[in-house]
Amino acid sequence: MKIYLSHSRKFDFKRELYKPIRRSKLNRKHEIILPHEHSDEWFPSQQELQNCDLMIAEASFESQSLSTELQWAVSFGVPIILAVKEGKEPSAIAKPVAKKTIVYANEKELIRKLQAELL
Repeated sequence: MKIYLSHSRKFDFKRELYKPIRRSKLNRKHEIILPHEHSDEWFPSQQELQNCDLMIAEASFESQSLSTELQWAVSFGVPIILAVKEGKEPSAIAKPVAKKTIVYANEKELIRKLQAELL
């Protein structure tokens, strides 16, 4: 399965999100697109989303780019799983478009819950 990972830039996503994903069984089982893994430059997310089977949206922090990518995923018929840290509330745009919402306390719990859903 080809999975696009969307997120805000308002947290240390490379350490808190990308590293745990790359070290997980999910990375061996699926093709996971991490848009800013190698560069902070513009990424062709609209083109990538058109060819994805699933979008995981880390929605603990609001961002315009995350909202835009959620809208693209909906328009392309790509199912969305939201990931939200305990104590945070996803945006009003994110909630209604998600097929499932995962609430997690830390990176280990996020990976465990995503693996339970996707493996």
